[in-house]
Amino acid sequence: MNLFKLPWILIDFIIIFMLFIVLISIKLYKENTRWRRSISNSYLEVIEIPSRDLNTPLNQFSIEHMKLIKNCNSVLSDEKPLLIIPINRIYAELIGIITEGLASYGYEVLTVKKKGTNSLSLSQLINDINNILKTTYSCYITISFEYFPLSFPYTSLFNDEHNKGMILINPQPKKIDFASFMTNVPPQTIQKKLGVIYNKYYFYLIRNQRLLKFRKKILHIDYLQHSVIILEKARCEFKNYETLLLGVIINFIEERHNKN
Repeated sequence: MNLFKLPWILIDFIIIFMLFIVLISIKLYKENTRWRRSISNSYLEVIEIPSRDLNTPLNQFSIEHMKLIKNCNSVLSDEKPLLIIPINRIYAELIGIITEGLASYGYEVLTVKKKGTNSLSLSQLINDINNILKTTYSCYITISFEYFPLSFPYTSLFNDEHNKGMILINPQPKKIDFASFMTNVPPQTIQKKLGVIYNKYYFYLIRNQRLLKFRKKILHIDYLQHSVIILEKARCEFKNYETLLLGVIINFIEERHNKN
């Protein structure tokens, strides 16, 4: 074989193209994976709460399992709200990181995994948890990542005097019944209790379509526009912006708690 007759330009092109593909693959992998997936703070205690211990019938709550995460070194004030986070499989890793951060900061966090779409009476659930764990939780704040079914009881939660706030992170506008929501919940209650957090970009320079659709829906609702916080450089799942997201959540919790 005559080496000088080989198509070296074509071979070089193939090698460069393959290297380019490898570099893109590594970049995508790093963009979509996290370096840590489990709770690493040794001072955090995780308490499993069997749903069978609830006094209320299971078919009302449709709960698969619950966990209470708390910091063994902190003393919870009776006035501090219990933070309730519904589990979302898509955001499972992010929820784990935010849960650890909130618990390390001194809050007690209850993660709830539902197996149905039944409305969840959180005040009643907290009463049951107080009976099971001999605790004295008197108020709560919900933190929800992305998904809410159309049957989600926005109205009952906002009108619940024990609910001190609700944080929606990247909610899907099409899943929110805005007409019913705005009709049944007073504007001052929404402004007082609601916080909505979006990442500006979905992937690199691709804009977050959920944010654009949400802004379009609330275009003429001034009091809702003031409830929206946008993390300008954050992308899908807030990778590398978890600390910033955690700070925004803590700031919201403390502001709403002080107002109440």
